[in-house]
Amino acid sequence: MQVDITILVPAIRTERWVNLYNSIKESTSRSFELIIVGPFPLPGELQKKVNVKYVKDYGNPVRASQIGSLMAEGKYIFWASDDGTFQPGALDKAIDCLENNENKSIKDVVISNYREGGTEQPEDVLRLTVAYPRTQYIPDEWYQFNVATMYTEFFHQIGGYDCSFEACPLAYADISVRAQRAGANILLVNEVILDCTHMPGTTGDHAPIHYAHLEHDEPLYKAIYSHPSCVERAEIDLQNWKKSPAVWSRRFRKNK
Repeated sequence: MQVDITILVPAIRTERWVNLYNSIKESTSRSFELIIVGPFPLPGELQKKVNVKYVKDYGNPVRASQIGSLMAEGKYIFWASDDGTFQPGALDKAIDCLENNENKSIKDVVISNYREGGTEQPEDVLRLTVAYPRTQYIPDEWYQFNVATMYTEFFHQIGGYDCSFEACPLAYADISVRAQRAGANILLVNEVILDCTHMPGTTGDHAPIHYAHLEHDEPLYKAIYSHPSCVERAEIDLQNWKKSPAVWSRRFRKNK
């Protein structure tokens, strides 16, 4: 049965998941489902929730996100990290914006802000070429989708995430390019939806993300969007996750 919104989370920090779920309840009055994909089982408290789905997977976070998205039953989709806390009422404001748009379209996408390590991101960081590498083929007025609420139908139409990327940030940048190439209508909601922690690059469980971003994803993104053919790149294969390794070697042993 369809719900209003799917919250998609690739996750490893099990100790944070109950807080994440409870914060979603405070952020929206709509029906929602939380889809968690990762290697570690749900805490007992979440196993009892009928609106929580779980998939065990040892792949990279982008692959995990894509797998989860294929289970989405929400009219809308929103992606989050497991170190995030949703702010009270904020998710409802994003959904209200989509539902109250006079010229409503499945290509409408709401862009919002977030805090990281207690600091709200400056407004100019919402621009794609400020947050991520600039190339001549990406207009400076386009927005990044780090915090985005969009129609699940449109998300699937353009193929969701490109699982050639390993860590989420540049996968979010990539889907933002493809969505806007496909004619996305960007709606801004001046609201902090997520409050996330911040961990230094090479510290603890964040280290694989740090190195994936710098060593693999950023060079890949630059290669794709520095080539003239990228202007035709809007839709990709929704099943592209199948080409991504089942075990992410930056974090897990390959004998899983």
